Amino acid sequence: MALHDLSLRVVLYEGPETVELPSETRFQAIQGLLSRGYAVSRAGQQRPLSPPDRSAMVVVGHFVDGTPSQDTVASDGTPLHWEGLEPENTGTLADRVAALG
Repeated sequence: MALHDLSLRVVLYEGPETVELPSETRFQAIQGLLSRGYAVSRAGQQRPLSPPDRSAMVVVGHFVDGTPSQDTVASDGTPLHWEGLEPENTGTLADRVAALG
């Protein structure tokens, strides 16, 4: 199943195995996604997400060990795409998400 076959859920993840983003980087990333019409959730250790709704999900974060494997599937069948976010590539995030489908 392709990411464009379902509505897209964008999750900005700042939990275990990620580096917390500087506030300006976080703001620019969220602002860029919202201006393109994406709904954005923010998740982390103290910010659980609402239950998944089987929408395709793009998980965005500054991952400690690099961006996880691309285009995986969660245990419930939800398509997942991992997208790295470092301060120097924040400006291209919305374009990279749009290119997914």
